[in-house]
Amino acid sequence: AARSPPEVVNGGHLTRGALGLILSYHTVLQRIAADPHEDHVYVVAEDDAVLHDDFSPRLRSCLDALEQVDPRWDLLHVGYYEDDCSLKAIEGPASEFLCRPVKVYGLFGAAFRPRGARALLEQLFPLDEQIDSALANVYGAVSAYATRPALMHA
Repeated sequence: AARSPPEVVNGGHLTRGALGLILSYHTVLQRIAADPHEDHVYVVAEDDAVLHDDFSPRLRSCLDALEQVDPRWDLLHVGYYEDDCSLKAIEGPASEFLCRPVKVYGLFGAAFRPRGARALLEQLFPLDEQIDSALANVYGAVSAYATRPALMHA
């Protein structure tokens, strides 16, 4: 399993795989954005993502913590390179499960709500860099969090 992204693709270099991921996310976000039920949560994962053994109960704990901290959250990173990212701690009991993303590499998995999908479609696209790098530019426009630790890897 990959632990750190190769130097050449870290950030801006758009490989075929990066372009495919951008197109896939654009399509998936459009479908999520069309859902009129704002409380629905969609988990999107890369096809080669490996879920940790305790994925389901840990995700439930993270979602419960989010409801306490920020009931209107938009995006939750659940799979990313833990050793190549910048995360900001949050205060309180939810800090056991959650943090705020500053710069996250790897988009192995993420959870979205319809409102968040609409905001990302508006704020994020079109892209001229890899989607995980571009997300750092829109964290101020969406309510974004990351699980602590990541719940999947690739």
